[in-house]
Amino acid sequence: MSTFLDKPVLGIYTSIYLEPEAQQLYRDIIGLEDFEIQIFYQSLQNVTMFPLQSLHSITPGGSLGGFKRIWKAYFLKESPFLYNYCPEMLLNEVQRWQVQLLQICFDANTLDLLTIFDQFSIPLIILIENDAKATLFKQVYERSKTPISCLFKQSTFFLVRTQEVKDMLIAQGCPQHKIQITGPFNEELEEDRADYFNRLSTFYADLLS
Repeated sequence: MSTFLDKPVLGIYTSIYLEPEAQQLYRDIIGLEDFEIQIFYQSLQNVTMFPLQSLHSITPGGSLGGFKRIWKAYFLKESPFLYNYCPEMLLNEVQRWQVQLLQICFDANTLDLLTIFDQFSIPLIILIENDAKATLFKQVYERSKTPISCLFKQSTFFLVRTQEVKDMLIAQGCPQHKIQITGPFNEELEEDRADYFNRLSTFYADLLS
C-alpha cells in the first residue's frame, strides 16, 4: 500500500516511538527526502516531540499491566513488551506497505524477531542508535551469544554512528563488510548536513540496486 510510487519504501521498526534520546533517528527520518518512510512501533510515546505521519502499530491493542509485565519477564522468561504474535504482525505490515528495505532499531526485544527474519525477502538493517544501545548490545551478547551470531548472519547490514561501535561488533564476530558507519553531523552546517544525507541515501539506494 505504498503511497508515493515514485519513491522506494524504507520501513523503520522501533519498539518505542520515540525515546527522547533518539533525536538523530528522527532527523534521519525527516531528512531522507528520497524515500517514502513507514514507521512500525509497539509503544507510542513523545509524539509531540517527534511529530510524524505514517505510524503503524504492530500490537493487537491494549497494553500489559504491571503484573502481566512481571509475569512475562520473570516467570515466563519472555520480553514484557513483545506480544507472542507481534513478529508476524510486523511481517504482515511490512508486506502490506510494500516495504523494500527494513531498518530495525536494536533494543532488548530485537532477538525475538529472529523467528521471522528468514521470511523477509528484502534487505534487513540493524541500527545501533547511540552509546546506550551499544552498551545494551554488549550486555545482550554476553547472555545470548548464539542468537547474536544468528543476527550477524541473517542481517544484511549494521548501521552504527562511530568507529568504536564498529570495533565492538567486529570483536563480537560481526563481519566487517556488514558494518556501515553513518557518523553524526552538525545540524547547523548545511554542507555537513547535505553530505550526511547524501551518504545515507546512497547507502540505502545501493542496497536496492
